[in-house]
Amino acid sequence: MKAKNCFIIGPFPPPVHGMSKNLLNFYKDVNENINVTKVDTSPASLNRGLKYHSKKFVKVINGGIKLFYSQMLRRYEFAYLPPDAGYGAYYSLLFVLVLKLFKVPVIFHHRSFNYVSKKTLGMTLITKLQPAGSKHIFLCEKMKREFLNIYQINCETIIISNAMHVSAQEKFKPTCKPTIKLGHLSNLGVEKGLIEIFKLCEQLDKHNFNYELLLAGPAENDEIASVIKSKLSDNSKISYLGYVDPKKKIEFFNSIDIFLFPTQYRNEAQPNVLFESFSFGVPALTLDIGCIFGDVDCKRGVVFKDVEDFRGNAAEVIIKLSQDNKLDLLKESTLISMKDSIEISKKNYSDFMATL
Repeated sequence: MKAKNCFIIGPFPPPVHGMSKNLLNFYKDVNENINVTKVDTSPASLNRGLKYHSKKFVKVINGGIKLFYSQMLRRYEFAYLPPDAGYGAYYSLLFVLVLKLFKVPVIFHHRSFNYVSKKTLGMTLITKLQPAGSKHIFLCEKMKREFLNIYQINCETIIISNAMHVSAQEKFKPTCKPTIKLGHLSNLGVEKGLIEIFKLCEQLDKHNFNYELLLAGPAENDEIASVIKSKLSDNSKISYLGYVDPKKKIEFFNSIDIFLFPTQYRNEAQPNVLFESFSFGVPALTLDIGCIFGDVDCKRGVVFKDVEDFRGNAAEVIIKLSQDNKLDLLKESTLISMKDSIEISKKNYSDFMATL
């Protein structure tokens, strides 16, 4: 019989994105030994607008009521909450206030750099009003260091990388020259770098470079879908898979040599998709946002300072990597270092779960 009770609060799928997928995995793990009351805050959409925020508001209010009445019926040992960023932090604050009323400690799992890159009022209030005994989980050392420096709190901290969510392949797939296969997988849109990737293709074409680009994932909106359709008709080197299920995702990573991820998403912290790429021995070209610089390092690809740096140098980097056996050497170091990261992250997670 399960002796403990807890809340797990946050956006469960749909839609499927990094946070919702990780939240569902955590729910399944915890639910094996603890009675879990799930509080879903997902508006079931990625399109942010009046309808999105209306649904989110209703979900949060209903969730707060659920917290209140659930605690009238039984004792809860803790709550798990990945805080929202931006104005969403005030939604998280509502839950924190209800939990503080009942003296239920919160395990905050930080998955956004929005309030780490700069101090926000929402997160300041959360840290000042958090229940006694609360803990904070961070994705990387940089996130922990900057958060504690900004908010000046004294609490128990844990680092658990998203690397724990993937399993590494035994071997990487050697490069089949002369064609270098580039890939990009995300909820395709401007913030995740789709337009920059199309500009990169134009630069590679000017160098008469032999490449193919494979796109995967749903288009963010109709406008992006139209842009993709136009590029497919203009450039025969570009292919589009659309949404990919787990089986198709494996085929995607097995078919590419370099993963392109010039994300400019303001809340980007530690994208799962980068670790998925590394687990296949596929290095990445990406930007210095959130935890990415430390996660990629020089062993798993190239991190560009910003989007201007990517525009100016990504094509040259790809061309140089295609020479001799440089790309296969990078693939090898990518896979080896990723296996180490997975082992460390899974141990940290196991140690954390043992404390619940």
